[in-house]
Amino acid sequence: MLYESPFNLEGIDGQYNVEFYGVDYLGNQEETNSELYNLDNTAPTTTHVLIGNIGDNSWFDSYVTVELSSSDGSGSGVLAIYYSRNAGPITEYLGPIQIALEGVHVLEYWAMDNLGLTEMPSKSTGFKIDTIAPVTTATLTPSIPDGLAEWYVSPVDVTLSFTDVTS
Repeated sequence: MLYESPFNLEGIDGQYNVEFYGVDYLGNQEETNSELYNLDNTAPTTTHVLIGNIGDNSWFDSYVTVELSSSDGSGSGVLAIYYSRNAGPITEYLGPIQIALEGVHVLEYWAMDNLGLTEMPSKSTGFKIDTIAPVTTATLTPSIPDGLAEWYVSPVDVTLSFTDVTS
């Protein structure tokens, strides 16, 4: 290709070798020169894995371990992964995150590469934890036995009620 004006290096992330040489009006040609250029136009991509025991209705009945991993393909490499749990402070991911708190959780996460390219928009995952069994209470009507020695001698209505603080 004949050089006529500046050009852009475009394409997929990676290393490019550009070779060039000059030729004067008399046809004298210099030796071929070469320059390596690294191209990184793409932010890293992060994925998650949730580890725990999944119970009924997609609730975890155990604590949950969240593992994050990120790749920058042929780019400059992943500098760091960040996350925020339940809209809390931004924290650098340094290893698996264990969450034992009962309730509904949302984990937002993203990565940044060595050139400062940040994964946008960030990704998120939601999960629910309930490790506490419900409590059931029986109510009798009448509440006091109407016979001798704490025995009922007439029909008794039994009403069951339960509470579950999480799910």
